[in-house]
Amino acid sequence: MNQSISEEEGIKTLNSMIEVIKKSEVIYHPSLFWEKLNKINLQQLQTSGYQNFKRTVNQNYFNFLVTSPINDQFISLFLKWLKNPKLGVFTSRFEGDKYLECFEHKFKLNPIQQFFYKLFVSMLWEYTGTIDKENLLEKLEEPIEGNPLRISYKGKLISQDLCNSILEYYSIMNHVPSDEKENLTISELGGGMGGVHSCF
Repeated sequence: MNQSISEEEGIKTLNSMIEVIKKSEVIYHPSLFWEKLNKINLQQLQTSGYQNFKRTVNQNYFNFLVTSPINDQFISLFLKWLKNPKLGVFTSRFEGDKYLECFEHKFKLNPIQQFFYKLFVSMLWEYTGTIDKENLLEKLEEPIEGNPLRISYKGKLISQDLCNSILEYYSIMNHVPSDEKENLTISELGGGMGGVHSCF
């Protein structure tokens, strides 16, 4: 059964969870790093809302704002792309608003940053396609929930997060014997926002 709760109820539940942890034994307390990050995340949710979590909270984790050609990740991916260049990456489009909040900094991507970010994500999409034996890129699309940065490529919404989830999926499945893949149960601790689960 899929039950949804209001944003206000969600924040209230998060606060009550934090209070329970504070009352628990010290061994179960998060480190100062996680306390600070959780405080920032909660503030972002209260200020910008759950409906924008991919523009706020998600930016604090595994979404890298690669907006320059001298970024190490851009260079690495560009060198891979050069081995089999797909010129279609230059046709990707950045749609909608470009506002973000990373940690406590709010900003808007300028046109140059937008160009390199959409190019990076499109090259990542093509790189992911080189190992995508199960055609997950064709089956999956970036969900609209959370108001992601909207990059349109090959007629669908793509994202760095979805590519990374597919790459993580294969990093698991490439080590599972073929005869065990049919009856496999996966349990993930600290699963974040659950991107990898969509691949299974």
